Amino acid sequence: MIKIDNLIAHDSRVQRANVVGGFCHVPIVTLDELGMDVDVEADLAMRMRFTTGQSIPAEVLPGEEICEDHIIRRTTTAEAMGYDVYYNQVAIEAGTKRGCINLGRLASLAGELVHWRPNGDVNPETEFVLIGDGV
Repeated sequence: MIKIDNLIAHDSRVQRANVVGGFCHVPIVTLDELGMDVDVEADLAMRMRFTTGQSIPAEVLPGEEICEDHIIRRTTTAEAMGYDVYYNQVAIEAGTKRGCINLGRLASLAGELVHWRPNGDVNPETEFVLIGDGV
């Protein structure tokens, strides 16, 4: 049976100033054994936290919030705003102007906010865009 001994050391644990020999013109240096033992213990403690159910609290960034299902999402997502917002056409169109696709292209070129086909329709007879601040 072959045993493979894996040695994992961070670069900061290599003691380059402590040369103990050489091999093919390459210096042999020592490692900070105490520091490596500390790294092993810290890694073990981190793995134990993951396996025991303890979790590290996630950082909630600006523009994010923790939703009911305990997942961090942007405040503009359906899960954060509530699905009813997306189905309430009056609330969707508040502060906007409804227009045709060509008008939306012109508004987009002018730098305005455009919500393309909010009803998901691609029929030229019924498709529309919303232009304005409420998008």
